[in-house]
Amino acid sequence: MNAGLLGKVDLPPIAGAAQLPDPLTRRRTDVLCHASMIGLADALYLAHTLFGRRKAGIMRSSSFLGSLAVMLLFVSSNAAFAKGKPRITIEVVNSETSQRQYTYTTPGRKGTSQTNCNTNGTTNGTINDYGVGPIQTSSTGNSNTNCTTTTTAATPPQTYVRSITQEHVNAILPDGRQVTLWCQNGFRHCDYLLPGKYEAEIDGNSLFVYVHDLSGKEHRIKYKAVSIQEAAVAQQAEPETEPTATIPPPSSAQPSANSEAVPSAEGIGTLKVQAAAGDADAQLRLGALYEQGEGVVQDYIQAETWYSKAAQQGNAEAQFDLGGLYYDGKGVSQDYAQAAIWYRKAAEQGDADAQFNLGLMYAGGEGVPQDESETVHWFHKAAEQGLAVAQFDLGSLFDNGLGVPQDHAQAAIWYRKAAEQGNADAQEELGGLYSFGRGVPQDEAQAAFWYRRAAEQGDAKAQFMLGGDYATGQGVPQDYAEAYFWLDLAVASKVTRMDPNDIAKLREKAAKTRDLIASLLTPADLSRVQERARKWLEDHPANPQ
Repeated sequence: MNAGLLGKVDLPPIAGAAQLPDPLTRRRTDVLCHASMIGLADALYLAHTLFGRRKAGIMRSSSFLGSLAVMLLFVSSNAAFAKGKPRITIEVVNSETSQRQYTYTTPGRKGTSQTNCNTNGTTNGTINDYGVGPIQTSSTGNSNTNCTTTTTAATPPQTYVRSITQEHVNAILPDGRQVTLWCQNGFRHCDYLLPGKYEAEIDGNSLFVYVHDLSGKEHRIKYKAVSIQEAAVAQQAEPETEPTATIPPPSSAQPSANSEAVPSAEGIGTLKVQAAAGDADAQLRLGALYEQGEGVVQDYIQAETWYSKAAQQGNAEAQFDLGGLYYDGKGVSQDYAQAAIWYRKAAEQGDADAQFNLGLMYAGGEGVPQDESETVHWFHKAAEQGLAVAQFDLGSLFDNGLGVPQDHAQAAIWYRKAAEQGNADAQEELGGLYSFGRGVPQDEAQAAFWYRRAAEQGDAKAQFMLGGDYATGQGVPQDYAEAYFWLDLAVASKVTRMDPNDIAKLREKAAKTRDLIASLLTPADLSRVQERARKWLEDHPANPQ
C-alpha cells in the first residue's frame, strides 16, 4: 500500500460535535517499506537489519538475547523427525509474558537528478532552374529543444523501534527436572500456559506442548528449553509451598552461578564429557551455555568451537548458531560471507529461520550478491513452513510489488497466515486491506476485527484506526468511550514500523481526535475511560513511552 500513512479520510460527522479534523486514515505507508522511496533490498534489509537473524533475528546484542543462545528453530507440525515421539506429561508451574524491544535503521539514499531533452525541427526548400542552368536551390529551417529534469530528493537514515511478545514457561518434567521454556510470538503462535498438566513431546532441546482451542482442536506449540535444572537440585531447592521457578526478565543481567535456572555443575560436567565424545546435541548445548554464560564463564570462542563441531556433523541448529556468531563477530572475526555459508547449510536442511535470514542477506547484499529473486525464494520457503515473520514480509512484497508482481490478493493470503499466528504487524496490515477492499472484499467489520487484534498487542497504528472506527461507527457500533480509549492508547503507546515524522503526525491527529471526543463524554464517563487507559498502560509496561 503505497499511499501516505496519514492521508485524509472523510469521516461522517459526529452528532453534537464539530467535524473531526482529519484524525484518521485509510491510506497508510506499508509496514516495511514505502515503494516510492525504497526498493526491495533496502526495504527488507532495513526492516530486519536487527530483526530476523538470531532466530529472532541477526540482532543478538541485548542482554536478554545473549542469555537465550539456544533460540527458536521452527518446525512445522508435520515435521517428519517430530513424528511418533512418545508423549509425556509436564506440570506447568507458571508463565510470564514480556516484550523484547529491538531497533533497526533504514539506510539513507542519495538524491538523484536526470535530464531528458527532445529536439523537433523542420526544413523547407525549393529547386529552380529558371529554364537555364545551372540549378539553384534555397531552403529555410527551424528547430526547438525541450528539456525536462526529474529530481529525487535524498532521504536520511531513519531508526525505528519495535517490540515482540515472548513467553517464558517454568515447568517440571516427569523425572523431576525443572525446565524454563521460551517461545516468541511473530515466529509462531505462543500460548500463555496456565498452571496445570499438559501433554508434550521432547525433541532434542525443544518441547512440543499440546494445547486445545475452544473447538477442541489440538495444537502443537514448540518451546525452546533455555535452562534445565537437574532433578536432585530441583528437589533441594523446592519450597514447602507450591513450587515456583525464577524467570529472568528480558532486561536482566545474565543469571548468576547459584541461580535456580542455571544447570548444575554436575550436569555441565556430564555435558562436557558427552560433547568431547562427539555427541552433536551435547556440543550444541555446550556451545549455547558458553554463549550465554550459564554455569560457565561466558566465552564466545568456546561457543564457536562447540558450535563448529556440531555444525560440521550436520546439526542444522548449530549451523544456524555458528552463522550468527560470524554475523555478529563474536568469538570469530565478523564475516558475512561465512555467516551466509552456515545459514545456507541450515536453510538447505529446512531450517525456516535460516531460510529467512539468508533471504535477508540476499536483500541487503551481505556476504552474497544482492538478489531480489533469491530473497523471495528463501522468504517463500520459510513462509511455507509457517514462519510468521517470513509470511508477513512475503505479504509486504506482494502488497508493494517489490521483487514480485504487485498482488494484493496474495498479500492478503500471507498477511492472514501471519496474523492468525498473532503477528500484530500482519493483523494491522490485513485490517487495512479489508478497509480498502484490496485483495479482499471491502469489509469494515473485518477491518475492525483485525485492527483490534493488533491494537490489543499495543500496535499504535491499529489503536489509532480502531479508535477512528468507534468514533465513526465503521465496522463497529459507534461508541465514543471506546474511541477515546483506543485513541488515548495510540497517543501513549510505542509506535513501530513508521518514519519518525509519521509517528509525530499520528500522535498529533490521535490527540486532537481524542480531545474532541472527550467533549462528548460526561465527566463520569471520561474519568472511567481515562482510568481504564491508565490501567491498560500499567499492565503493558513495555508498550508506553
